[in-house]
Amino acid sequence: MRTVFANISKIINKMTDYNKELTTGDVEKGIINAVIEVPLGGPDKIEWHRQTGQFSIEERPTDFSAPTGYGFIPRTLSADGDELDMLVLGNEPLRTGLILKVRVVGVMKFEDEGVVDDKIITVPLDNKTVYDLDDIPKQTIEQITNHFAHYKDYIGSGATLVKTWQNAASAKLVITGARDNWERN
Repeated sequence: MRTVFANISKIINKMTDYNKELTTGDVEKGIINAVIEVPLGGPDKIEWHRQTGQFSIEERPTDFSAPTGYGFIPRTLSADGDELDMLVLGNEPLRTGLILKVRVVGVMKFEDEGVVDDKIITVPLDNKTVYDLDDIPKQTIEQITNHFAHYKDYIGSGATLVKTWQNAASAKLVITGARDNWERN
């Protein structure tokens, strides 16, 4: 299954440079472009590599089991040297390589092995019920927090740290900073 899935994602996304093809989006309005790496429920951590323009599966000793769609915002650069991560809340798995416009609703302030690795929280534009963190069910926030607090426990307890959740205005500031960082580099 892993090999088949990896081959499918490579076929869908042959040598694609999303940073050349897309913009970040309209950050001020909170509508951004997103590229999906890991579908909701996906058992594998899939990453797009800027240098090759391809997706690959990051081998891990445990099941990743993504609690949301997971991907990145083009033309941004975060402290970990990758594009800024974003999560898409919803009930449908979005396939690897899918490009969509999403609405920014918050940010999960996060550290991965001591490096800032914030996760922008988004919803598809057709979602008419979630506009800010207060609109997200507490159970969903707890599930995402638990996942990211423990998904690297195989390295050792405390390898990841969910610091806090902040609103859409704070998320827009994080995106703007990452976009500015991209433009400087």
